[in-house]
Amino acid sequence: MEKAQWLRELSPYVTQQFAADFQSVDTKYIASIKAESTGELLVDEANVFGCTAVVGTDAGKLTVKLLRNDAEPSWKVESIVPELGKGAGK
Repeated sequence: MEKAQWLRELSPYVTQQFAADFQSVDTKYIASIKAESTGELLVDEANVFGCTAVVGTDAGKLTVKLLRNDAEPSWKVESIVPELGKGAGK
């Protein structure tokens, strides 16, 4: 998949900053991984505009920070962090 198409298809699901950060990423270095669990949602009751999901994958756990706001009530990914020492690939 070409990078421009990849970014277009990714953009509805991520924050503007996350999308901007990926402008300089070479997509050939992004591994394809498979979710192996439904994940665990960690909710901070004091923050109704953010939460964290931890998802098990075939490459280890990923911690996904999600945000929303009054203007854009849909949850969007702000960051994805692989489990320490696991990397993002297989």
